[in-house]
Amino acid sequence: MKFVPGIPGEGSALTDGQYPFEVTDAEEKQSKSSGADMIEVTLKVKGVTVYDYLVNLDESRWKLDNFLASIGFEVKPGVPIDLNPDNFIGRRGECILYTDTYQGKKKNKVGDYVVVIAKPGAGPAKDSWR
Repeated sequence: MKFVPGIPGEGSALTDGQYPFEVTDAEEKQSKSSGADMIEVTLKVKGVTVYDYLVNLDESRWKLDNFLASIGFEVKPGVPIDLNPDNFIGRRGECILYTDTYQGKKKNKVGDYVVVIAKPGAGPAKDSWR
């Protein structure tokens, strides 16, 4: 077999843009940098695995809020909820990916999650936190 090598790490990242995803794994952990509680989610996006870290800090609350809304959970501002990462597995949503290069390797990162704003008269969200 004749083979012409390319650059290792190239071709494994999707181009920047908005993509549908499915949550294939979710695990509660602690952030190594801040020590705060976080949920590490594993997303399958067009056959590519993308990891994201949803950290429970005031300055990053927006991302967790947007993730929950993207996968169909109704969130109520100021009302505490207990999150079970197992409830995320199999859920689908939309995310905005960008490409990061570290030590010559390209990989996708989640810039944000797409939140669908319901029109007046639309049906209820898929799930509701009570």
